[in-house]
Amino acid sequence: MHEFKIRNPDTEKETEISYPDMDGAEHFLISWEERTADYFDSQNKEVTYIYDFGDYWQHEIELEEVNPAQEGKEYPVCLDGARACPREDFGGIGGYERLLAVLTDPEHDDYEDMKSWVGSNYDPDYFKVEEVEFDDQERRLSRLKLGW
Repeated sequence: MHEFKIRNPDTEKETEISYPDMDGAEHFLISWEERTADYFDSQNKEVTYIYDFGDYWQHEIELEEVNPAQEGKEYPVCLDGARACPREDFGGIGGYERLLAVLTDPEHDDYEDMKSWVGSNYDPDYFKVEEVEFDDQERRLSRLKLGW
């Protein structure tokens, strides 16, 4: 589950672009039917992106520049980043911060449980831009049509 909140340049009103099986679906646009790029312009450079409404990972995204697409290149593309992605259901920012604190203290009562949960190879500082994967839109649409 996710949601983009961005000002619509045509109406000047905040627009929500989200996943269709949320409650109150009539008040937002369906995410795979919209291109967030259509909402960005030189005066409209910011969007709020919320992922996982339970853990509520809120990101503030700012458009820095627009470059022409390169022929033969697959988009979207990640240009940079930092740190490993937290696993699902960590409990949001607070849960992730707690995990990081526990992993730095092998004497902590929860150290073994946390290490077991995230895996012995989990490194919160690991990040390689070339390993970033984006969701396969066609596959997700097929699952929705089949009721998965």
